[in-house]
Amino acid sequence: MNNHQPKKLNKTTLFIIILMIVIIIYIICSIILTFLLPKDAKLSFDLIGKVPLCNRNSNSAPHIGNFVFLFCWRCTSMYISFIISMLVFNLTNLKKALSKIRIIYIIPIILIFILPLIIDGSLQYFFFIESTNLRRIITGILFGIGASIFTTRLINYLFAK
Repeated sequence: MNNHQPKKLNKTTLFIIILMIVIIIYIICSIILTFLLPKDAKLSFDLIGKVPLCNRNSNSAPHIGNFVFLFCWRCTSMYISFIISMLVFNLTNLKKALSKIRIIYIIPIILIFILPLIIDGSLQYFFFIESTNLRRIITGILFGIGASIFTTRLINYLFAK
């Protein structure tokens, strides 16, 4: 009789799997939501490579030649900084340092990283103040770092022994 027990995943591997699932779900939801938009704003597959999925403004997205990325500078920098921050936090001792900081201090730190994006987006939406690509990149990077701090802390809390 063979008593092989399934191999347990370590926290870093489990974390990376959860992270990738969250990113895939987010991208799938972004694509699905485009089909729920009003008919004149719906995504046509003809638009892929011409405008980003998130804001439909080709001037706010990275380009390679005439091809426009699927996401604007803000979303692209959010995803990239989130993934890099998560890897850094979970492959270094920063995860332990974050877990030692009391939650009362973590919340303001997270807000400091997330608020610039909220402010910039609100200025654009409510006051029609156009954001620059540099500001989109900076606010996206800050948001990605703040979201990764929150996610790392949440995962530490959920999987604490």
